[in-house]
Amino acid sequence: MEVDGSLPVEAAHALSSRLEDSIREDLGTDIKVKSHIEPLQENGLTGVDAEPDLLRAIGAHLSASLPMAGPLRDVHNLRVRRSAAGLVVTFHSHVAPGTTVVAVHDAIDALERDLRSRWPDIVRVIGHSEPDHDERPVPGKPQSEKAAGAA
Repeated sequence: MEVDGSLPVEAAHALSSRLEDSIREDLGTDIKVKSHIEPLQENGLTGVDAEPDLLRAIGAHLSASLPMAGPLRDVHNLRVRRSAAGLVVTFHSHVAPGTTVVAVHDAIDALERDLRSRWPDIVRVIGHSEPDHDERPVPGKPQSEKAAGAA
């Protein structure tokens, strides 16, 4: 979780503990909940929307990179901001509901590395994935017979 970086550790830990307790309360005490505290990265990351040509170029690059991105089916809600520190890119993607968190995390990390190699002035990439219940094929992956027959 990200918190104000000027908070004392004791206060940040208290917030983290409350979050963990709330999750356990909702999901049951048998679940293990661990949080990780990071300083909120907003200093210099506020800014203005990047120019439309750059947004289109990054969007096209992300879409073309989907076959290397494993389970990611699409990229949507793309936002690129130009800040004093550099470019901040956020996007959402759909994945099959049964995809593991590790597979999704690895795919988003791969896209992040790819973006940063193409645009070195990117200082932060935030990828958010959500389950896709629409049975769309994964780009660059062969369709199953069931999915191919439905197409």
